[in-house]
Amino acid sequence: MSNAYNKFKFLCTILLLVLVTSSAYAVQYEITDIGIPSDGWATDGRRINNNGQVAVYATDSIGTLHAYKWENGVLSSIVTVAGENLSYSRAINELGEITGQLRVDGDTSGHMYIYHPDTGQMEDLGSLGSGSTSTMDINNHQQMVGNYVDNGKVYAFLYDYNTGTTTTIFTSEDIGYSFGKAINDSGHIVAFAGADTSSRHAYFISYDAATPYLEDLGTFGGDESQAFDINESDYIVGFSQTALNNYMHAFICTGFENGSINPMEDLGTLGGNESWAWGLNAQAQVVGWADTDSGESHAFLWDTDSEMQDLNDLVIDLGKWDYLEIANDINDYGQIVGYGYIDGVKHAFILNPITPIPEPATIFLLIAGLVQLLIKKFTRE
Repeated sequence: MSNAYNKFKFLCTILLLVLVTSSAYAVQYEITDIGIPSDGWATDGRRINNNGQVAVYATDSIGTLHAYKWENGVLSSIVTVAGENLSYSRAINELGEITGQLRVDGDTSGHMYIYHPDTGQMEDLGSLGSGSTSTMDINNHQQMVGNYVDNGKVYAFLYDYNTGTTTTIFTSEDIGYSFGKAINDSGHIVAFAGADTSSRHAYFISYDAATPYLEDLGTFGGDESQAFDINESDYIVGFSQTALNNYMHAFICTGFENGSINPMEDLGTLGGNESWAWGLNAQAQVVGWADTDSGESHAFLWDTDSEMQDLNDLVIDLGKWDYLEIANDINDYGQIVGYGYIDGVKHAFILNPITPIPEPATIFLLIAGLVQLLIKKFTRE
């Protein structure tokens, strides 16, 4: 009987492992509609922090952008500057501070701003150069990156809110267009730059040493690449043009080793021609959009344990949603934001990961198999 008992324990262990394994690798999502401020408006979830707060673009009925945030189920405007006629929320840090671009009456140039959650106030930080200025990301030390226009050229910059200092990242006369896109808490930056808009390359920038370090990340053989996000391990995502047909493919660079950033890895597509990676988290889970074999653009999730997956297939119940088109960001808890369509209207969404219980039929078959093995065992004894 002790031998039978040991076999029983062994079979139960196998059953438990099967159940755990089937759950662990079948993560799915519940979807929440972030909503729209009013009929005729549209929204887009841009960035999400680890507290589940979301920076949101809201587009009014005449196509003008306005800065919003979403928190604890509530979508609200963050605009407090008098005379605002255009604004957008581009990024949010762990403190809930938001940055982007602001335009006010009487000034056709866009200004950078910071939203202070403790006071609920949006602070106009003005503009750089002769044209518009936009901040694209903010870290937890209130360092921001973005771009400004001056005399017909576009310059990537680093701005430190605490000291009020601005650093233009690319100073070569050969570079006429550069865009700062993201910054991590180490102050490491990703940007893209080039002589014109058709030959820009993704870059990694560090100010750790007295001399700034700038590394061109190259391409997949085409003319252009762009970087959009960087995590605390210096993993970088974006897109790169391929040599074949000049298609854009999402990429990931897995950190800094041996004096340089690791080469780009092609993340593929969802069966179509192109893909772009917009965001990633500490676990190197990547989100963005990719073409399907039918030609539609769908939101995707990629991680190191699986190929690119269509997020539309991972949502337990899409319900009223037509489809999810773009995923912009993912936090360290796996929450994803982006936008999709409900009755043809663009709505921001948040996806919350869940680990589903295996289907009852699967559990029944596993238990039935275990019982059958035990019956045979005890019958022989």
